[in-house]
Amino acid sequence: MKVTIVDNIVLTSDPHNFVLNREEVGKNGIKRLRPFAFYPTVCGAIEGCLETKMRESTVSSLKMLLTEHSKLIQHFRELLESNLEAKSNDDPSTIEKK
Repeated sequence: MKVTIVDNIVLTSDPHNFVLNREEVGKNGIKRLRPFAFYPTVCGAIEGCLETKMRESTVSSLKMLLTEHSKLIQHFRELLESNLEAKSNDDPSTIEKK
């Protein structure tokens, strides 16, 4: 698994963890992933990504901080919704029956 979550943060996994990585370009121009956080669940990794982005923020007021937080939450919702829609289109058994 290799999923870009936001900006240069990529979610990968190993047999025991979900891993947040930064995508970096090395001196030779080749992209590589540098792991910076490990989580036992996908939800934990998404929360960790949100916390990381908020800590890296350069906003200077509470209002701006809350606005940025809301934008990130909306971004994650859209990612999840688009993923669910794609899954429904790929697998007819996942479509809700009315």
